Amino acid sequence: DFGENYKIVFKPQSIGNLILNIKLFNNNYHINGSPFKINVVPKERIRFDSAFCSQTFTLSENNSIAARTSGGQTSGGILGTIKNPRSFKIRLLTPCTGGYFYTTVGLAAKETFRPNDRNIDSSGWYLFCHDGGLLSQDGDYNRQYYRGPGLQIGQIVEIKYDKDSESISYVINGVDCGVAYHNINKEKYDLYPAFDNTPSNESFQIVD
Repeated sequence: DFGENYKIVFKPQSIGNLILNIKLFNNNYHINGSPFKINVVPKERIRFDSAFCSQTFTLSENNSIAARTSGGQTSGGILGTIKNPRSFKIRLLTPCTGGYFYTTVGLAAKETFRPNDRNIDSSGWYLFCHDGGLLSQDGDYNRQYYRGPGLQIGQIVEIKYDKDSESISYVINGVDCGVAYHNINKEKYDLYPAFDNTPSNESFQIVD
């Protein structure tokens, strides 16, 4: 015990069981507990969850791409596979048509999400990709948020979730737009990436 506190950040460069030696004072002294045994596992990737996927969507590329291929005027949605993600990104593969038709992206709970129904006003918190408005179960209906051009093919939306403050923010076209929702999720459910679409033939991709 040298009477001081130290913070150490270690970024492993390989997968598997590692031995980490941490020494102070010209390599003469191990800190308490050193050497450490560390098991580094691959990062789990978010994918679309086929168990929470509308029958109007087709999944491809190892469930990283979702394309609406049927359903007519029927609403449909999908959840992602990882709960409470700090952030995730999607890339638009087709233009957002707007008007009555929409693609929205955000977070929702499995307990309330209905893949074969409309969710934007009953389950979750979303961004309207056509014009950057907000829609949610808390009564938001195209509330103004993002001031800029509509999203185009190939552009990326990043969704950030702060579980401690129960807030959601978005980065659109590389621009951090700040907090969109705060003090959400009063039921304290686990939240998952969520996508809702009615009823245009749009497609989007999760970006690793």
